[in-house]
Amino acid sequence: MLEWGRKRSDPIFRGKIIDISCDHQYEGFKVSLRPFEEMDEETFRKWKDLEWRATTGNPYQSPDFLRPAVKYLRPGVSPYVLMIRETASGTGGVMGAAAFEYSMCTKRFPLPHLSAYRTEHSFLGGMLIDRHHAEKTVEALFRFLRDCRYVFGLDWEDQIKGSGMEHWILGETGRSGMAFGRYESKRRAILIPHKMDSEYIESSISKKFRKSMRRNRNRLTKTGSLRWVLLSGKEVDENVVDRFLRLEHMGWKGVEGTSLLSDRNHERFFREMIRNFSRDGRAFFTELRIGDDVISSTSNLISSSMGYGFKIGWNPGYAESSPGILNEFEFLKEVSRLFPGLEYLDSGAEEGSYIEKLWPDSYVLESGFIGKKKIVAPVMNLIGKIQGVKRRLGLGANRAAESGRLERAEGEAPCSDD
Repeated sequence: MLEWGRKRSDPIFRGKIIDISCDHQYEGFKVSLRPFEEMDEETFRKWKDLEWRATTGNPYQSPDFLRPAVKYLRPGVSPYVLMIRETASGTGGVMGAAAFEYSMCTKRFPLPHLSAYRTEHSFLGGMLIDRHHAEKTVEALFRFLRDCRYVFGLDWEDQIKGSGMEHWILGETGRSGMAFGRYESKRRAILIPHKMDSEYIESSISKKFRKSMRRNRNRLTKTGSLRWVLLSGKEVDENVVDRFLRLEHMGWKGVEGTSLLSDRNHERFFREMIRNFSRDGRAFFTELRIGDDVISSTSNLISSSMGYGFKIGWNPGYAESSPGILNEFEFLKEVSRLFPGLEYLDSGAEEGSYIEKLWPDSYVLESGFIGKKKIVAPVMNLIGKIQGVKRRLGLGANRAAESGRLERAEGEAPCSDD
């Protein structure tokens, strides 16, 4: 049994600690809600196996991400694990899993509920669900939400609109007397490798942008031999990680104290997380080099059959030539050859990011609450009315951009259309 050196933060109601741990048996399935620190190595192994079979990848709900995140990133906060196992075969295979926090009340939902365990380095919520048994697994999840005494809803964040998971969730709400109340919708840039041939790049990326990239490339070539390199598998060693961390710290994040190297625990998290993903060949870096000098580096993760941009670093001494953006552009030209098996790559960026000029495709992420219709529907209606009044009164503040990998790639304005 794993111990992280601190006690879990237990929910308290009327001065008493509530034990929300529970197990529910259904036909062919067992659904449990247990503290993260109770997970053993065998459970983590089965959880990782699930990730390969998941309907939609999510590295931020992978044990390879969560174990160092819980250890280093949020002292005093240890999540619960909602896990769905099949019981028919006797092997206890994991069909669904995610780490959640228990909240007594939030502005989004003023009743006790579960929300995805997230850190400042998490760019998706949701849950890993076995693609081969998705319908039955979602059915077991909904039955659990109806039966769990202290959980009145589940904050289902960043569901891909039009995906299979959306189909199963909406279908089950109709059959089970539950409701899905949306509260947010946003668009995110993605890259679809099999589409990225030269014809598609020319038709979807502006001529001005491509001309700018050629100009930057020529400028850098004059200073030395310019190379773009992909590193994956065993090539991802401590030297690669060191170079990336140094470059990320050299940019604006280092100045503002938000780089990984600015906080020893965040650095430890990153190193351990990359080691975990690299063990299975699920981490890769791209580097832009002048001679032996690396001037830009990106870190990326793979979960199921999807890729995920994580962080980027660059040398501000070359800012005039936008090495971070050029690194991404070189990757764009090579991605169909290097990753033909990936369905897409998620940028992790907020709407309006410069990456939208580079990655022409996108999907919509929707977030909402799942819960009993008689509870969720009136609560969400009330919240909607309150938000409407606040908008009419001009009280709504603009949401600050999250610090994803591609929020800002250079120290100055992107030169894409210069």
